[in-house]
Amino acid sequence: SESGTVVAVALKDGSVQLLDATLGADPRLVARGEGGSFHTGRKEACVVRFSPCGGWLAVGSRDKMLDLFDTRATPYHKVCECAGHSSAVHHLDWAEDSSWIQSCSSDYELLFWKAPALPEAPASGPAVAVRPHTKLTDLPA
Repeated sequence: SESGTVVAVALKDGSVQLLDATLGADPRLVARGEGGSFHTGRKEACVVRFSPCGGWLAVGSRDKMLDLFDTRATPYHKVCECAGHSSAVHHLDWAEDSSWIQSCSSDYELLFWKAPALPEAPASGPAVAVRPHTKLTDLPA
């Protein structure tokens, strides 16, 4: 999470586990009654990212979907399902103001989604700064 108190882990069975990161080197599953583990309804969850505002969790999956969950709900509530990729979604980044998500699939297709109303068709790239979490490739100079 943006506050650093919860770590989301994507699993091959399509579920997401939420770990309490306040326990230091010994993180534990957040209590199930508090939404500590939930299934996305997908084949395999490949990537998870909390929004900078902390209100959303985006989950990319092997079956070409991007799901958005409301983290203010207990347990987390799926707000929408976004279709548009032609292969597995392996990378997500949020805009700094949590208004856009960029997603990249295994075939390097890059799509942009308006948040929080994500079900609309993929849009062309936003004119906002994106918060990169990881690098897709390192190209030689």
